[in-house]
Amino acid sequence: MMGEQGRGGALDLDLLAAQTLGDRDLEMELFGLFEAQAERLLPIIAGPAEPAARSRAAHSLKGASAAVGAVQVMRLAGELEAAFGQGGAEPSAAIASLARAVRDARAAIEAWRHAASSGRNFR
Repeated sequence: MMGEQGRGGALDLDLLAAQTLGDRDLEMELFGLFEAQAERLLPIIAGPAEPAARSRAAHSLKGASAAVGAVQVMRLAGELEAAFGQGGAEPSAAIASLARAVRDARAAIEAWRHAASSGRNFR
């Protein structure tokens, strides 16, 4: 079962807290790593790279999203990882869904940062 949701369900904040033991500095660091990974990996996933490279990129994004509780990104990246591994038709709709989920997660992260910087509890 998913825990408390941040910004429309883009982040499972209970999962994040379990990963970090509630350490806000660590959460901030993980968010930065996730954002950097997403920025680096999405173009590979959506681009003309070989299916194996795209599958590896999706796998890496799945791991980065699991670390911050971005469960929708994690699920979609996992589906794309499998799809690229199996070959077949270009999963354009799934790639677009992943890009939207990453955008939603980044918006939730920004809201979390804003709440944290103003001393409010985002959970």
